[in-house]
Amino acid sequence: MIKKTFILILVLSISLWAYHLNASEPEERNGNSSKKRYLHEAYLTNSSSHYMFGIAGTRMCKYFEPLDKEVVWVGRFNLLANVNAVFIAEWYAPDGKIFEKRCFKHLEGGNTRYSITALKIKDNVPETLYGKWKVVIFWDNEKIDERYFYIDVESNLAKARIEEKQRW
Repeated sequence: MIKKTFILILVLSISLWAYHLNASEPEERNGNSSKKRYLHEAYLTNSSSHYMFGIAGTRMCKYFEPLDKEVVWVGRFNLLANVNAVFIAEWYAPDGKIFEKRCFKHLEGGNTRYSITALKIKDNVPETLYGKWKVVIFWDNEKIDERYFYIDVESNLAKARIEEKQRW
């Protein structure tokens, strides 16, 4: 009986291993791990104090005014993501140059891992840099997200919204 149970467990283990091998990403089978698959959701908001999904007051957006405190990138990862992961955010100004670069880590929250990083706007972004910005997020030198957003006065943001809708 013990021998049959051992053989059954062994066969099941080999079957599960073979299934996992066939179900894994092609890049992973070749030794290249795609970390982007661990990122469930990402967005930009104006508040780092209410970054969790579904919290009242969180405004997911891509249009920011000079009086907004900050632009916050939020990423939600599954639990298989490395808890010690270190990310790099590169914030690009409208002129295409890196305005700010910073490292950040996961924040543990219940059964989900969140990561946040922010670009301070108020008293940090000069008028000469109003326009279309970009944030690029890297995990171990692999780009996992890229978002575009606008920082400008309300009248120019209204024009940007209209132009964007017309393109669609």
